[in-house]
Amino acid sequence: MTKKAKKMTKKAKKILVAGIGQSNFIEQLYSNLNKYYPGKFDFDILGLRLFSNGADTNNTNCFTNQYKTRKTVQFKDLINIFQFRLYLTMFNFLRFGASVNFLYFFLKEYIIYATLTKDLLKNNYDLIHFHFPTKDKLGLYWHLKKSQKFIISFWGSDLMRVSGILDYYIQKRVLNDSYRITTHSIELKEQILTKFGRELTNKIFITKFPPEEKLYNLLDEFRPKIDSLKLDFLKNFNIPLFKHLVVIGHNGAKENNHIHILQQLSKIPSSLKEECYFILPFSYLYIKDGIYEKKCMDTLSENNLSGKTLNKFLNWEELALLKLCTKVYIHLPISDALSGTLTEAIYAGSDVITGKWLPYGPFIDAGLKFYSINDFLELSKIFELVIKNEDDENLIQENQLKIRDSFFPDFCSETWFRALGN
Repeated sequence: MTKKAKKMTKKAKKILVAGIGQSNFIEQLYSNLNKYYPGKFDFDILGLRLFSNGADTNNTNCFTNQYKTRKTVQFKDLINIFQFRLYLTMFNFLRFGASVNFLYFFLKEYIIYATLTKDLLKNNYDLIHFHFPTKDKLGLYWHLKKSQKFIISFWGSDLMRVSGILDYYIQKRVLNDSYRITTHSIELKEQILTKFGRELTNKIFITKFPPEEKLYNLLDEFRPKIDSLKLDFLKNFNIPLFKHLVVIGHNGAKENNHIHILQQLSKIPSSLKEECYFILPFSYLYIKDGIYEKKCMDTLSENNLSGKTLNKFLNWEELALLKLCTKVYIHLPISDALSGTLTEAIYAGSDVITGKWLPYGPFIDAGLKFYSINDFLELSKIFELVIKNEDDENLIQENQLKIRDSFFPDFCSETWFRALGN
C-alpha cells in the first residue's frame, strides 16, 4: 500500500467526552469539529445533559454513542465496594480534609462508575476529553488505566472559583496525569501555571468554544428592521418602549454582582434614572434562588431604578431581539473565562462595560472596542458617559468583522483541532 493510500484509510481518532456534559457548549464544539474536520474524529459522550436555548437539540448526532450516567446505586454495584483502590483513594482524600459528606458521595459515585466503565472502556478510546474538572465531575477519571490519554478542559469557574486543599489536591493530581490541558486565554494559562506548577507549561493549549451561529445569523437578519420588530417584542415582555434598555449580567447567579452594580448605579442623576430600564436575566440558573432575586428587586426599588428580572427562557428569536434592543450591557462578575454573552452584545451593537480584573485578553487582542473599569466605584461615571453615546454604525461593523475573524466557529474549531487532533 502506498503512503498516500495509508493516509486516506487512516482511522478516525476515537474520543470519549466526559465531565460536565452541558449540551449548549458541548454540542456546538463537537458538531463544528465534525463539520470542519470530517472523518478526523469519532466522538462518544458520557452523561450528556440536554440544555439548549429553548430550541430543539438536533446536534446530538455529532456523537456516535451517548452513554448515560446514574446517581442511584444498584445491587450489581455493591461488589465494587471491595476494591482496594477505592479505600486507598478515600484515605488520600482524608489526608487533605475531605468531609464525611464528600466521602459518602465519592463512595457511591465510585462503585457506580466501576460498573458503568467495565464495558465502556473496552472501546479503547484514543483520548478521553474531560470538561470542567471539579471533584464532582471526575467520576470516570478514578477508573482509567495509567496508559489512557486524557485531556482536561477548564471553562472558567472550575479554575477561578474552586478553592480548598482537597480541591487543589484532586485538580493537581488530574493535571499531572493528563496528556493535555486547555483553557481560553494567556491570563488563564498563567493562573494554571501559578497555581499548579510550571512543569505543566507544554501541556497547555489555548482554545475557544465555537458560538451558536444561529444567534448571529438572527442578529444579522433582524438588525436592519429592528425599529419595527422591537415594538412587539418590548410590549410582549412589558418593557417600556421609549427608555434605554440596560442589561446587567448573564444569569441569576449572585456571582454576577447584580446588587453591587445597582448600588453604584444609584449614584447617577435622577433624570438619567428616568431614561433607563434595567433588565436582570435570571432564566439561566441551575438552582433558582428566590431570596437573592427578591434582594435584587428590592435594590432596584430602594434606589429608584425601574426594571425587573427576566425569568422566561428566551428562544433564539427573542434572545436576538433582546440583544438588539439593549443600549448598554454591564458585565462585572467575580470571575469569568471568555464570555460568549459579551461577544454577542458587542456584535449586536450594545455598548459594553466590563471589569479589568477579567481575563479578556483575547477580546483586546482582537481589537474589539468596549469599556472597562478598575473598580465598582468607577461605574456610575462611566455609565453616564456611555449611555449618552449615539450609535456608531462604522464601529459596530468594525467590531462585527473582528468577531467573525477571531470568534466564529471556523477559527474556534481550529484551536481545538490543534489540541485534539495531533
